[in-house]
Amino acid sequence: MQGNSGLVSLLESFWPKNKAKGLLAQTVFHSVINKGLFGADGAEKILYERFLASRPQVERACQNGDFDAAFALLANLRSAIDAYFAEIMVMAEDPMIRINRLSFLSQMSQTLNLIADFTKLVKK
Repeated sequence: MQGNSGLVSLLESFWPKNKAKGLLAQTVFHSVINKGLFGADGAEKILYERFLASRPQVERACQNGDFDAAFALLANLRSAIDAYFAEIMVMAEDPMIRINRLSFLSQMSQTLNLIADFTKLVKK
């Protein structure tokens, strides 16, 4: 991916200080996200809806080998990802909400990994 200077920025927003990545490694996930556990408005719902809208396009771009396009689609989620981590306590006290949030982050991580295994990147 040439000229994608936003890569590190996007990854840092998705895995701030590797917190999300560490949380994902510790949790058993459900494949179905319960939208009823999201707040009526706000960052969680916005990110989820934007992610769902872009995921099929990202998957299609990856299947066609167009990883620049796939990354550009995911990069458009940057502001929603930032807002999510600023407003949402992923590790909510309610275990159903916590598992739902971690499951959602897992789905996002799986989609990012269609482009590359970003866990292999090392920031110098």
